[in-house]
Amino acid sequence: MTHADRLLGIYPEARLQPSGRITLGRWCVVSALLLFCVGCRIRDDVPPAPSASASVAPSSAPAASAVAVVDAATEAAAEIPDAEPPPEGSEALAFAGLGTGAEADDSLHDAIRAALAALSSEEQAGSAAVAGVVVLEDDPTLNAGTGTNLRIDGRTAESDAAVMVLDEDGTSHFAAVAAVEGVKNPVLVAEKLLGSPTPVLAGFWARDFAARVGITTEPAAQDAQRASYRAALLEALTDAGAPWHKLPWATYVDPTVHDGGVVQGDAGGSDAGSGDAGADATSLDAGDAAPAPSGSAGPPGSSAPSAGAPLPSAAPPASARPTPKPPAPKPPAPKPPAPKPSAAPSPSAAPAPSDTVALLIRDANNRFAVAASSGGPPLALPGRIGDVPVYGAGIFVGPHGAVAITGRGELIVELALARRVYDRLALTRSARIAATWGVKQVPKEEQIGIAVLGKRDAYVARTAALAWLGWRDGKWKAPEEKP
Repeated sequence: MTHADRLLGIYPEARLQPSGRITLGRWCVVSALLLFCVGCRIRDDVPPAPSASASVAPSSAPAASAVAVVDAATEAAAEIPDAEPPPEGSEALAFAGLGTGAEADDSLHDAIRAALAALSSEEQAGSAAVAGVVVLEDDPTLNAGTGTNLRIDGRTAESDAAVMVLDEDGTSHFAAVAAVEGVKNPVLVAEKLLGSPTPVLAGFWARDFAARVGITTEPAAQDAQRASYRAALLEALTDAGAPWHKLPWATYVDPTVHDGGVVQGDAGGSDAGSGDAGADATSLDAGDAAPAPSGSAGPPGSSAPSAGAPLPSAAPPASARPTPKPPAPKPPAPKPPAPKPSAAPSPSAAPAPSDTVALLIRDANNRFAVAASSGGPPLALPGRIGDVPVYGAGIFVGPHGAVAITGRGELIVELALARRVYDRLALTRSARIAATWGVKQVPKEEQIGIAVLGKRDAYVARTAALAWLGWRDGKWKAPEEKP
């Protein structure tokens, strides 16, 4: 006999009458019990009405949870001033160039905030990347835009900038400006060229285009850049093995740029094939009243005086030299500086105070974009074009992610490095593997930084100091102390 049988009072031998029918009394009992069970089940599904004394207590816990959620959302939104939280799934990564450290952290934070704020305003990923790089270009301590390094003549400040985006069809678009002078934010000019029949402009015509589309073309103050230029030039003068001596660089240097602080002698005797162009170089302290030696370099195209021709400012008083003879430089007689080994065997081992700045971004739809800007290395020749405006060299974007590189531009161009790193990302689906592989393609004596942003992860591989910052899912990611 089952437990149910006992509850119902139905015995096996009495369930069915000989006629095969259940008696009316037992049908009534069974029906009543079934109705009772169904009614209890329905009552259990309906929450009991709260009493007057307990009506506040049950609602207090959910209210606390709601407040906590609101506070968390407010805290996340506070990272992006005056903007809604960025779309879920978006990600950003930025760096300030080789040679930078903690001093660039504030600019990196502001750059990522500006980029995410643009995404929050339903801007495209490309516009968001440009907004972030504009912040970095406005920092005079970084080598881009406002802080662009001076060229070897001490007067020219030319910048490169580029933007690469991925459209809804998965097609990438690239635009850039090269060696543009007098533009505060060259990355804005590059953005304007996206999708145009001529996506790359250089030099004067890039600046002319900027003026036509309403972009500021006033040159920025260069006090800090002048100090960096003078330090770099003095270092080059004392290093007979510096690569700059293979060029007629002495003809570019104007001794009046720094009020006589740097004077270059015998500029007319240097040529592209000589390795001792700096042999007659002499540095004088700022404020020294001594005149330049015979043959001081002037602007390009000026001719040096003949060896015996006296300089009006350098001619000694007649009373000081009773015996007539050709004038000579003030004693002691200048002699070539003794060659000494350079602390840096190649220009790559002594990078600029900072190098290319860049920002990589991914929106909620997995569309990538990257923007970059650079002022080039110190003492570069006017008109020099680096890796940033060269397609596939300094930056690259595709359906699998974005890549940006900082380092010696000439080497990066030769290796077409950004495109190759992206191909590795597409093959492995790992930003870490792709960035690490890219570093291994560069000679060990070179300094390089490679940032990769993929669908699954983001990674920065570097062989020297490099300030960078990442943001993903409301969390900041910063580099460790050592590269």
